[in-house]
Amino acid sequence: PLGPGKVAAPATPTSADYERLEKLLEESEQCRVFIRAGGGVGLSKLQGELSRATAAITAAAAAASHSPTDACSASTSQSEAAVGLAMGPVYALRAACFSEPNRDALAKSGGLETCIAFMAATWRAATGSGGSGGVPAGPAASAAAAAAFLLHTCSASDAPRRRIAAALAADVSTTGALAAVLGMLSSPVVSFSTSASAPASASASAPSSSSSSSARALWSSSTHARITAAHALSLLGNCALEAKTKAALRAFGESDGGGGEGGGGIATVPGLVAPLLRSGNSMLAARAAALLGNLCGDPALRAQLAADTRAVGDLVRLLPARKVGTGLLPASGPESVEVEAVEAAGPAGLGGGLASRQVTKKKKNATGAGAGSEALEGDNVDLTLSVLAALTNVLVEEPARVAAADTDAVARLLRLLGESGPAAIPARAASALSRLARMPTVASALLADGGHGGAAAVAQFVASHVETLPPALPAAPAAGIKAEAVAAVEEGAAGAWDAGVRTLAVLIASSDTGARTMLAGCAAATLVSSVAAAGATDRIVGNAALAIADLGKEASLLPLLALLQPIAPLLKACHERTGAAQKNAAIACARLAHHPPMLATLKENNGLELIYRYVKP
Repeated sequence: PLGPGKVAAPATPTSADYERLEKLLEESEQCRVFIRAGGGVGLSKLQGELSRATAAITAAAAAASHSPTDACSASTSQSEAAVGLAMGPVYALRAACFSEPNRDALAKSGGLETCIAFMAATWRAATGSGGSGGVPAGPAASAAAAAAFLLHTCSASDAPRRRIAAALAADVSTTGALAAVLGMLSSPVVSFSTSASAPASASASAPSSSSSSSARALWSSSTHARITAAHALSLLGNCALEAKTKAALRAFGESDGGGGEGGGGIATVPGLVAPLLRSGNSMLAARAAALLGNLCGDPALRAQLAADTRAVGDLVRLLPARKVGTGLLPASGPESVEVEAVEAAGPAGLGGGLASRQVTKKKKNATGAGAGSEALEGDNVDLTLSVLAALTNVLVEEPARVAAADTDAVARLLRLLGESGPAAIPARAASALSRLARMPTVASALLADGGHGGAAAVAQFVASHVETLPPALPAAPAAGIKAEAVAAVEEGAAGAWDAGVRTLAVLIASSDTGARTMLAGCAAATLVSSVAAAGATDRIVGNAALAIADLGKEASLLPLLALLQPIAPLLKACHERTGAAQKNAAIACARLAHHPPMLATLKENNGLELIYRYVKP
């Protein structure tokens, strides 16, 4: 009993206390507001627990390296105790960071750097005590994975992501935080199958965030490795949107001491990530593809990925191979693609996904999907979106195009042009196809059999997208229009339309007279409509005009083009468009002027003056 005036000292929170706190924070926005009240005192307390644990783990590691065996054992016990005490605060902080204001508050207080230091310290402890060549496991490895999950959650917001990226990039040593995250990617390879088959759709289920500590400790090494890799992939995938992260990963891969499997150097970071495409798990493969796609924003990293023939083939094999309907399309009917940072979803399965949007399962479209077609579902949508982004980006490089041309990439991409799921899927498929079409062998295959090799299907695809956009697509976000909404439209209908027209322009430019005659029959009307459409972007108009100009090189095709009355929309493009679209429209007019009736139309509308202005004699 306490004497008069005595006050009991506050009890040390137990793991059960932290689990209750985590559950409250997960389920209640009011609780998440409360924990940042008073200048963020609640968040600061949790951050302080991580800071003290990091100091204890670091001190124990230092003592163990200079102590006899008995003292080393005591230091290990001290480290494990610190890890155990910190697990609750880590999971509670992650739940608190479901709210964006809490992420911002944690970033402003230096809490993200504290979490990064904790992750690095716990991973060092896990790998230092793990068996040679095995998968790091135990409480320290679980703590490092939990810290990566927390950082992944926070990296969904711009300001916190920039702080995390800067902190990771600040230390490319073999014992730093970046080495820890890359180590989380390399360790699962020990237990993964390396077959080249497409991944299974099922994923291992992890204990929920509200599970007891003992339940978390029962994870198998293989499952733990997969979950750890998932968090690391998501964290790096988000941070790879930042130039600092890409530069650091490039430098890390070039260093002799890169933290690869077995403690040796790694040739390239893309080379470390690529084996996860063959993990046999669709969510891991999707996250690996998303990371690779974002790494392609760096020319050196993109070239490294392009040089890996097996990785390019793995990306292709991850695309659906099933044909749609009875043909290449349903019966009815260097820019870079980044997979944007997303919030971590709940901790079930492998944690939050790194897909470009939250996707619900799609049912078969009875009216628009065509005979025999099926919409992609669930994880397969995420996987396909991420793989298409990576392929579109890496196909900028010729070695990647050569590698992809040796696979069945064209058939798989053509199949996706008829996908009835998210509009971004056919848009990205068309973009990848437009880059592959630059390969002579691919162009020949598409033009084969009178266009039935795929060129006719592309023309039909473009025709289905003409005039599907609003009358005026804003070039920049206007008042009341969110930038994300504009980006979604551009990657959807406009992106598909643009990429399809670009593919047709590439095919027409590389064709002989016979192939151009065939393409004129199936695509000329669509190209003229694309120039005339009010909702077309400058790039759509420019590529369509360029394709019409190339068709105009063939004197035999001029009468057919004249029937489509292309002069009026081309002249309008000369007056209203800018840059390449304006110039290409003028070039098309100059080519069509060799046909007397179209020349007369040009003279009636002062078109010759425009031609002389933009086209050199």
